[in-house]
Parts: sequence; C-alpha cells; structure tokens
Amino acid sequence: MKIETLTPQIAALYAGQKATRLKNRWDFTIEGVVGSGAYCVDGYVCPVHNIVLHLRPLSSLTEAEARELYEVYYGIEYIGTKWTALEWFSLNIEPASATVLKDHIGSPAVWLYLLSKGFDLFQGIEAGWAKEITN
Repeated sequence: MKIETLTPQIAALYAGQKATRLKNRWDFTIEGVVGSGAYCVDGYVCPVHNIVLHLRPLSSLTEAEARELYEVYYGIEYIGTKWTALEWFSLNIEPASATVLKDHIGSPAVWLYLLSKGFDLFQGIEAGWAKEITN
C-alpha cells in the first residue's frame, strides 16, 4: 500500500525509529507523536512534514529475521530442511519478502514485528518521505 505523504498516524507507528529533520539535517529517534509533530527524547518537536524516516525495504529481510517472523506467526521455531525460512516465505518468488506481506501481513503480530524492525510497509521510500537504510 503506497502512502504519498507521511502522516502523524504513520509516524507514530514508527516510534523508536530514526528520522532526519529536513531543516538543519539533524538525526533523531522518534519517541512519539503529539498532534502533527514527532518528538524525541529531549522534548524537541518537529512537524512530521519536516522529517524523513529511515526505513528498510522489505527486500532486506534476512534469514534470521525470517526465522523470527515464522516463530512470531506460527508460535513454533522454524525447522526446515528443504528451504531456508526466507525461501519458505518467498516460495521462490522475488523479491523474497513479497509473499510475507501478501500472505502474513494480516497478522497483527507480523505487522508489529515488521514495524519494530523499521521495514517500509507503506512504500515511503518510493514516495520520498522515507530514506532507505540497510539495517
């Protein structure tokens, strides 16, 4: 689902993630959202339209994260011999994480896991209100 602009509601979902303030290029960690502004630990508030979130593309999902995701979704450890956990989620479809979203994103536990890891669930990188990071 592509969201064209960063909203306070979406910014709030990414509490705990890094962001850059557009004016003065100051990096901070989003601690929460008040009204239309994101705030950091020292109490500074910056309007969400003046920040860029630092997010990971879904294609950067690692094997270790895929194993954690399997455990989050099914409640058991992934023990596979034919495929890695990442292959199991992707069913050999590229990018590897495409099927994770399609088949598992409806699970609140999966949704929260992916948000907590800073994955771009709203195509913010493509829309320009998020920048791609690798980890």
